[in-house]
Amino acid sequence: MPPRCLLTFLALVAMAQGQGDLLTEPTVMESSGGSLDITLNMNYADVAGPHYTFTNARLFEGTYPGPTIKISPGDNVRILFKNNLSQQSGAVLSGTNVYHKPDTANIHFHGGHVSGELPSDDVREGVSPGSEYQYETLFPSDHMGGTHWIHPHFHGSSALQVGAGACMALIVKDADGFLPSEVLNAPEKILFVHNVVKNDLETVISEIQDTTFSMSFTVGNPEDFRTVNGQYQPAISMQPNEWQRWRIIWADWLGNRLNFAIDSSCQMRLLAKDGIYIQDYPRTITTATIPTGGRADIMVRCESAGNYTVTDYSGQTLMIAYVSGTDQVATDLTSWTPTYPTYLTDLTSTAASTGCTCSTSMARCPGGAGFCVNDNAFDSSVYLHKIELGSIVERTLGGVDRHPYHHHVNPGLGTLSDAAELAYFVTGDWHDVASMSITGDLVVRFSADTYTGTQMLHCHILSHEDKGTMAQEIIVDGGSCECDLEPTPAPSLAPSAAPDTNPTPTAAPVVLAPTNEPPTDPSCFSSQTTVEVLGKGNLRMTSLSLGDKVYIGNHGGKARYEAVYSFGHYQQSDATDFLRIHTNSTVPTDPIELTPEHLIYIDGCNDPVRADAVQVGTLLLHQSVDNPPQRVAVTRIDRRRRYGSFLPMTQGGTIVVNGITVSAYVSIHEDAPNIVKHKLNVLSEQRLFHWWLAPYRFFCTYVSPQLCQNDYNSDGVVYWLAIGRFIAQLGEGCWQGFRVLGLCIFIPMMALWVLVDSMVNFLHVNLVWALWLGSCLLVIRYLLRKRSSKEKME
Repeated sequence: MPPRCLLTFLALVAMAQGQGDLLTEPTVMESSGGSLDITLNMNYADVAGPHYTFTNARLFEGTYPGPTIKISPGDNVRILFKNNLSQQSGAVLSGTNVYHKPDTANIHFHGGHVSGELPSDDVREGVSPGSEYQYETLFPSDHMGGTHWIHPHFHGSSALQVGAGACMALIVKDADGFLPSEVLNAPEKILFVHNVVKNDLETVISEIQDTTFSMSFTVGNPEDFRTVNGQYQPAISMQPNEWQRWRIIWADWLGNRLNFAIDSSCQMRLLAKDGIYIQDYPRTITTATIPTGGRADIMVRCESAGNYTVTDYSGQTLMIAYVSGTDQVATDLTSWTPTYPTYLTDLTSTAASTGCTCSTSMARCPGGAGFCVNDNAFDSSVYLHKIELGSIVERTLGGVDRHPYHHHVNPGLGTLSDAAELAYFVTGDWHDVASMSITGDLVVRFSADTYTGTQMLHCHILSHEDKGTMAQEIIVDGGSCECDLEPTPAPSLAPSAAPDTNPTPTAAPVVLAPTNEPPTDPSCFSSQTTVEVLGKGNLRMTSLSLGDKVYIGNHGGKARYEAVYSFGHYQQSDATDFLRIHTNSTVPTDPIELTPEHLIYIDGCNDPVRADAVQVGTLLLHQSVDNPPQRVAVTRIDRRRRYGSFLPMTQGGTIVVNGITVSAYVSIHEDAPNIVKHKLNVLSEQRLFHWWLAPYRFFCTYVSPQLCQNDYNSDGVVYWLAIGRFIAQLGEGCWQGFRVLGLCIFIPMMALWVLVDSMVNFLHVNLVWALWLGSCLLVIRYLLRKRSSKEKME
């Protein structure tokens, strides 16, 4: 049994009301004073309906659905998300584009015009069982009021969690005076429609090997149905001729359009779709063909007393409208066109920016296994398209008749040429989910004028998304738009047999030329690499912050952590070519991605070597908090261009990235050298840079940590590294021939740089530099007297 029985977690029971009961709405968490600061728990809980029971469903606050969140434009939203679930040892816990990690979760603001990078709406990061994460996102002051929702979006478990009811409404309130009085004064109902499909959910449970969650149904009753606010076929009360505003959220994880319809004796007028008001309100519709994940705000009126049935796509009763009481004065709705914010400027007659027209198609993968985006399954290290900040972006979408297309961050304006649901889908409407019966492709446009960083896109059939029907685009400040960024893969370097555990290098590694614009020059790690952070779990470089204590390896049988005191480089949008080094580690990890001149530790060497000196068969040291250190062999090396480059600096100058022990520093050599033994390793590359940055470490740690934060999101200490590299190269060259002459040149160059820098920053670092120079002299003197030599790689 799960920890619920052990009283480890809250045991909240979400009781759905009986068939025909009056509709109830979830509890509300509402912002005030420009902010929302709440704790949101993910708990195991039971759900009981008139003919079905869910046991140990994963639910927000243990309720089905979770509480409704209401915020205002301009609010700063802080959600401390606590994952109170427990890890199942027998479940699938690893893999790429497969169901896995059933108890890892996160939150996605579906429909929010917000940043796609942490601590905001970055769904690439998961919160592991028993952990928590502080989400924080600023909803812009011009965010249009509308109907949205929140759901888990961890790649591998989203279908399981959303399919079992982990979802909740998100309402962005309208500004005072924005709405016409007939809408503002109309009674408002939230209709949170969730899809329960036993067979599909059981398939997910079986594949992910989840032994915690289970379902039971009374024989002879439906096993494929919809609930409204967690209730089975509830009733809603109305008065004759009364207009009500219904906020409909189709919280689906499969592919059917809701086809929400009411008895023909009643009237429906469309007000908004996907949280954005339409231009031609009130639009008459008879069926709301809401796509999976979509929303619709509809004004509804029934003229006469009676009971009226609301149905879904299967023809089943969704709910009953009980119309009774005093007749209201019959009024017609009047035309109203909203004032749109800048990010929703009408683009129907606006051409896309140069190079910003790309195609995105969802279809079966080559070979017939699964579904892909542009013939590729999801790869977290690949961006499908690049977008220049401020550009008008156009996408030609293929497959939307079978796959509901959803992208994050920026809603899209649809331009239709042929659609069967033209009453619901009209040229000029905005959507964040597109799914319709259409011959040919759908063209959408949006303005990328607010956020840089990642914009996810995927099929909203979550069983497809979990298995790879997802991709990501990158929005950069500078450069230009570019389509189809996936690079041509490098020739495989995988050996035909098991790698030699004591290899002798025989050839230089394969080096591939870049395919597009030249990369930047930092020596660092890609945005897709990860580090273990104390108290936060495994984080991507994009989520790492100054002061985070990162894992640097096991010492004395215990995991050691050191704080990040600065970043040598921190850029979200630089184009950089990285080496991808694959190993035969038994612990599932992605290949480490780092620049060729970065230093990495290999077996048999006390000091690190350049990454491009590593070859197939070379042994590296793999370490993790939960597993003993192991030597792993390199099985393949290729290159991949990424956007974003990061170099966290630690006090000891080492760090564990993607499980591999690496340096925080760069080689002083211009290319991969033939490394020889040094009887006296005074000027090893690792020590040179560690000494060189000693005053910077001291200053950032003890003198003014706040001042060092100015390097965040900039070139950081790259210029320090560059100058240090130049002086170190000069000293290294002299050292090879004449040790004394080398010191005569090296030390004066150090002193000269100290003098120049001190003149510029006397008040801040003069004393620190003086202490550092004296310390260097003492260390060098000590090392010169040592007789022992350190082994180097032949």
